[in-house]
Amino acid sequence: MENRVPLKIGYLTFFRDRVVIDDNSKLEKILILSSFFASSFYGLWCVLTYSSIIMPIMYYSGILILLTWVAATPFLIKRTYKQVVFYHEIGNINLRQNFEGEFRAKINLKRGKIRLVHLNRNRNHVNSMIDKLREYQLETKNHSIAS
Repeated sequence: MENRVPLKIGYLTFFRDRVVIDDNSKLEKILILSSFFASSFYGLWCVLTYSSIIMPIMYYSGILILLTWVAATPFLIKRTYKQVVFYHEIGNINLRQNFEGEFRAKINLKRGKIRLVHLNRNRNHVNSMIDKLREYQLETKNHSIAS
């Protein structure tokens, strides 16, 4: 299928009115949420079980864990794991090359949500994605990519 762009794990498939993202985002969502709840419960347990006088390291590590998740929660709320994104929902797409040489596409939706897609190191796959984005007239911003 010529409208298919390989990702690191999975494919992007471009249709007339939408893009279908077939990757491991469901597994990623489950892992993030389970680690979120497990570490939050552990941090809360440390705060409730220990005191700052008897075991200050455990008490303050629990507070640090809870503060970290309070700071991380807005990022989790802004992120989406949608499998089907319609073109009219897309605000812009930021393409960036990571330090490891892999590419990442950050799809900013108009309602403020973000969908991340990880491409592999193959430059031909990245170029085919850029061509597809131009073909369907989607606004892109290329960071650290010479197209």
